[in-house]
Amino acid sequence: MANEFKHKDPGSTLTQDEYIASDGTGHVFDSQAQGDIMYADSATVLKNLAKDANDSRVLTNTGTNNNPAWAQVTLTTGVTGTLPVGNGGSGATSLTDGGILLGSGTAAVTAMSVLADGEIVVGDGSTDPVALAAFSSSTGALKVANGGTGAASLDDKAVLITQDSGTDTVAAAVMDANGELLIGGTSGPAVATLTAGAGIDITNGDGTIEIIGETASDTNPGIVELATAAETTTGTDTGRAVTPDGLAGSVVFGTRYVQMVVADFTADIAEGNGKFYLHIPAGLNGMDLVEVHAKVITVGSGSTVDVQIHNLTDGSDMLSTSLTIDNGELDSKDAGTAAVINGSEDDVVTNDVLRIDVDGNGGDTTVAKGLIVTLGFRLP
Repeated sequence: MANEFKHKDPGSTLTQDEYIASDGTGHVFDSQAQGDIMYADSATVLKNLAKDANDSRVLTNTGTNNNPAWAQVTLTTGVTGTLPVGNGGSGATSLTDGGILLGSGTAAVTAMSVLADGEIVVGDGSTDPVALAAFSSSTGALKVANGGTGAASLDDKAVLITQDSGTDTVAAAVMDANGELLIGGTSGPAVATLTAGAGIDITNGDGTIEIIGETASDTNPGIVELATAAETTTGTDTGRAVTPDGLAGSVVFGTRYVQMVVADFTADIAEGNGKFYLHIPAGLNGMDLVEVHAKVITVGSGSTVDVQIHNLTDGSDMLSTSLTIDNGELDSKDAGTAAVINGSEDDVVTNDVLRIDVDGNGGDTTVAKGLIVTLGFRLP
């Protein structure tokens, strides 16, 4: 019978040594080979199981009548106990359905609770990761509190604005019309356009706003051009505004005149210092002498009328070239040499005293009669 255990052929005689030999040379299987394993097939029969040449085979009881047989380990029925992490297992016998697995060194793997809708897993670099409700849902938008907008879609051509709580979904304010602006208010920013007003024109363009002030007049508010001193003096312009400086510089409105009768109208002009004194009132304080004029009532002959304006308070002459009326003339406007006001000595202040000095009376032959001197003052 094949595979049965039998004595090795002893020849014609079986000796006792051959019968009890312990080196394996006394008994053999019928057709045995290297790697065979002996097993009892029944209470009276021993058999051998040939080796399996495939890698990683184990001896199981899956043969006929549960006899030994070579097979691979069936994990579902052929393993008991829990494979530890150190041997490539999880160390766990049960894991939460849907939970994310967390490693713990060589300790058993643990499972997180099932993530809620919209939750993600985040770590801090040292401790176990945790669930963070960062999205509105598994298919939703990233929440504002986690760096998103909270919105799944945003309007085209819009600016983003936050809502009242600070973590509400970001809103989009559409700005798709010419000239629109985002204007703040107590209830939040709103989109609006500027409105033209009296004297103001507004033109809205694609990305531009042009604001133009209309020209002001006595019937229309708007932008006013400031009048010069000359225009103020003219006094007929209805489209310009007068400034204090322009008014002060106006020959008509800004100049204050003082007229002095130095010699009576029928009396000969007398030469000498102090023929008239002028006290400077508060109304002329800080002004400059800007204009001088002299006139006689009756012309003289033989020489010129010569007048100097002297600031008695400061002790200085105010004219670098004196005021003259030429021989045979009535008026200084016709003088061959015009009077020159000294720019360093032209200012007056309250309570200054000016003295009129007559250095020539125009009369080597006939003395001129009646001398009138006019001074003009203006703010610098």
